[in-house]
Amino acid sequence: MVASSSLDMSTSYSRDTTSEGAEQPEAASAPKLQMTAQISFPGIGLSIVDESPRELLYLLIRGLHVTYMDYDTNTALEFKVEHLQIDNQLYLSPYPIMFYSVPAPNQSFVHISLSKSKQYTDITYLYFFEILVQEMEIMVDEELLLSLLKFADAATSYLRQQRDLELESKVFVNTKLNALSADIGGEADLIYIGWLTINTFILRLSFLTTGLPDSSTNPGYLEKLLRTGGFLANIDSAPICLNGLSIRHPFHSSSELIGIISQHYISAGLHEVHKILGSADILGNPVSLVSNLGTGVYDFFNEPKEGLVTSPAEFAKGIASIDYVCRQ
Repeated sequence: MVASSSLDMSTSYSRDTTSEGAEQPEAASAPKLQMTAQISFPGIGLSIVDESPRELLYLLIRGLHVTYMDYDTNTALEFKVEHLQIDNQLYLSPYPIMFYSVPAPNQSFVHISLSKSKQYTDITYLYFFEILVQEMEIMVDEELLLSLLKFADAATSYLRQQRDLELESKVFVNTKLNALSADIGGEADLIYIGWLTINTFILRLSFLTTGLPDSSTNPGYLEKLLRTGGFLANIDSAPICLNGLSIRHPFHSSSELIGIISQHYISAGLHEVHKILGSADILGNPVSLVSNLGTGVYDFFNEPKEGLVTSPAEFAKGIASIDYVCRQ
């Protein structure tokens, strides 16, 4: 007689009963690949134009690759961007390039990889989730910054108006759908990740004031704050480093997990801002905040060019051993 049972995640064992009644476990086999889908774009261009109309930015993405793998026990997704550049399209700008990714040997600028279990339906169960972003440089001048603030304010106002119109036209439908959603399942969306790794972010920031007079008849709140508060000052290639974050076995709702990650990067960002301004000791050591987030949370530094991201194919080969590590 042959009976089979499924153990935690993808590890399975078969029990073969011999004539003496002994049971011999078989080694866990690698997941079987059922389908692979891949989308690749050699280049994507996007222009941002304000209401004038005037082109503010031109975004260029080179080498965008998305790979989806469907196994019998899990699904995997891999996302890569080889290079990203954003050009400043304003006339006579001191910084023709606003943003660009610093090339790293044999590394993509953005590399995201994750694997999701098929076994669990009540929660989102990820074996791993890894993010790697290479070093980047940002160069902004005062005219571009204020133009982007005006554009963001106009876009936000437009989206708010559209949302209000939709709410007015669908009040009854939305009320019924919300009630139905609450009846079906009002529990929080829980997420478990065997290992969450976000590698170190490194960027260099430059800013140049142009001394332009205020020509806006209706400046936004942020523009008023920047102009009257005297916050606009020249910055020349200021190094900003946001340490990586590694969390082992996080099991939270999506909002709680986002809160933990946000706390880490807000703290790290405030520390770097005060370091630029020469007041690094005002807030104390931000690492203490991370250490209070719970066990299995690690704050670390590594060069992005030295960072490693697990590919879905590599994960599939060793999924049995990873399953053992995740359950330790």
